[in-house]
Order: sequence, then structure tokens, then C-alpha cells
Amino acid sequence: MFLLIRTRNHRGFTLIEALIVAAIIIIIAGIAIPRLLSFLEKSKVNLAGAEIETMGSAIREVIKDTGSYVENLDQLGDRSSPDEEEFSPWWGPYVSSLPVDNKDPWGNDYVYVYWFDEGGYWYLGHWPAGWGKGQKKGFVDLSDDGIDNDRDGVIDEKDNTERMPPGLYAHIQALLEEGSPEEGFDLRSAGPDGEDGTEDDIVYGTY
Repeated sequence: MFLLIRTRNHRGFTLIEALIVAAIIIIIAGIAIPRLLSFLEKSKVNLAGAEIETMGSAIREVIKDTGSYVENLDQLGDRSSPDEEEFSPWWGPYVSSLPVDNKDPWGNDYVYVYWFDEGGYWYLGHWPAGWGKGQKKGFVDLSDDGIDNDRDGVIDEKDNTERMPPGLYAHIQALLEEGSPEEGFDLRSAGPDGEDGTEDDIVYGTY
């Protein structure tokens, strides 16, 4: 008697089939990954815009209530007045929360600058670390303008602590030349490229 044994075909993928599958996966990834990255980048832009809008509106509320500009962004979260004479009445905190370390979604500092007397006096309300430490070349030297720009109590320091990126400086000068208000403020993120004064900057009131 003969015993018949039925065998199953366990043939695996051929090399050509494996290559076809790999090609399909690469094509799908090539379409999906750029879209995902674009979505994430757009989400960061939207988040930066929302944070700037919140802080900018809060700065305006402080001006409306007290007639003064906050000296730095951290003061927006203060419950008590930073200075009873200069900031009264004070209805803080003016924001429920601030960005961690005042940094934008790309890890760069938000920039806050305000001025008086048509730019005769202007101050750096949030001065990113490294700007004035001699680490960056081409910055505009502010140490001869007779103003304590970084408000550390010393006027016209010669230790390179009062410098500004040329793009931001040019932007402020353009505002003043265009007849901007006698006093005002500029609040911005350097945007995705991390460079101040370029087209992708996210600026309060302009995005």
C-alpha cells in the first residue's frame, strides 16, 4: 500500500518581489514623511503665532492699565506690581502662562524691544543670551548711543553686552522712518530659520 503525503508549498518571496515591496514602501514614505514634516512645521508656526498674540495683547493691556511698558516678558506673569510707582494699577498676572524660558517652538528666544521719543530711547525687553557676548559677528554696536539698552544699570558698556542683530536693527529703524508711533514695541520670533530680520519672522500683529 502506498502512503500519499500532501505537502504545502512554503515558497517565500523572490528577490524581485522583495524589491517591489521595498520600492512601494520607499515611495509611500517619500510622500508621507515630507507631508508630516510640513504639518509639524506649520504646527510650530501656529504655536509661535498664538504665543506672540497672547504676550503682545498682554503687553498692550499693561500699557492701557499703567501707561508703562513691561521691562521684560517675565513680568507679564507677575501677580504683584514690578514697581508700584511705574506700574499702577497692576491687575496681573496678565497671562496664565509663558513659554518655557521665553523660547519659541524652535528653541530660540522670543525678542521684545520697546522705544520712546521716536526711537531716541529704546530698550531690549528680552535680550537672548549670547547676543552680546561677542559670539556673533556683524551685530550692531549700541554701546555709543547713551542708553542703558539692556537695563543692567550701566550706560554705554564697552564689553559687547549691548549689541543687536542687523536685521532686527534695520527693521526698527525702518519702522521709525516710516512714521511709526512716537513710542511702541516689537515682539517677534525669528521663525523656522532662526535668523532675526528675515522673511519668515513671526511678528506681533503681522502674521
